[in-house]
Amino acid sequence: DEPNAEMALNEMIRVFSEGFTIDGSFAGKEATINIDHCPIRSVCLERNLEINGPVCSMFHYYIAGIMAELTGSPARPSTIEAGEKCTFKLAFSGLK
Repeated sequence: DEPNAEMALNEMIRVFSEGFTIDGSFAGKEATINIDHCPIRSVCLERNLEINGPVCSMFHYYIAGIMAELTGSPARPSTIEAGEKCTFKLAFSGLK
């Protein structure tokens, strides 16, 4: 009934963990998400696309959109590390 950011993050991780290794945590109004052996990296390598380029950015915004819908709060992603291990943050502007 009431959006809960921690529960939303856990649910998103549960769903995505069926396809790859992902974890995350919350600190204040920011979530940090870690992906090990990122499948987007594999796609970029196969197609000679830039790592941490538009495809990575699009994927981070995709996750941000899912989390925004689940939490009821806009989320903006920012990349910390991209490569075989990927880490990015989601900053939420309206979490209660």
